[in-house]
Amino acid sequence: MRKMNTAECPVLDICKLARAGGLEVGARTLLVLTSGEAIRVIAVSETELLVLHQIAYVEQRYRLELKVWTQCGDRTYKRLVCPGCANWGRLLYLRQRFACRVCQNLNTVQAQQTSTRHAENRTRQLRERLQAGMTPIDDITKPTGMRTTDFNRMIGILRKVEPRALEETRRWAARSGLGEWLEN
Repeated sequence: MRKMNTAECPVLDICKLARAGGLEVGARTLLVLTSGEAIRVIAVSETELLVLHQIAYVEQRYRLELKVWTQCGDRTYKRLVCPGCANWGRLLYLRQRFACRVCQNLNTVQAQQTSTRHAENRTRQLRERLQAGMTPIDDITKPTGMRTTDFNRMIGILRKVEPRALEETRRWAARSGLGEWLEN
């Protein structure tokens, strides 16, 4: 059976909560998770949240701890503490309970991509940043405003990744019976 990935699981994002004003002490916020489910978040104190989540007419209550620290003068940072392993981060995922990606045994979306997809995505991403379109690698010119070191680094990566993406695409086409079509 395939492991779930992070895109398939509802996620509580502390940055989204902060933008909604839900981290101020006493604040009551209705937050819509990535799955479309609504939860209520109550900031009990500076370091504690009460999360109310309704599943089939039964209200679940979760107490979540916040890690708070000050850096660079008066700037305050807050992160969610995972109830399972006590690591802190920006996101907690909801399955049977709120916990981090590792405790929930979730893959990242990129981890489930085949090497073909990864190489294709990387090639597309580099070509977009270089504003190259379908231009052959040797004819790509440095975009205005890009540092020469960044341009040379991206060209070097593109020289490695693009042939791999093309070879994987050819293998896929041959397995799918599209080999002759791709050659023409």
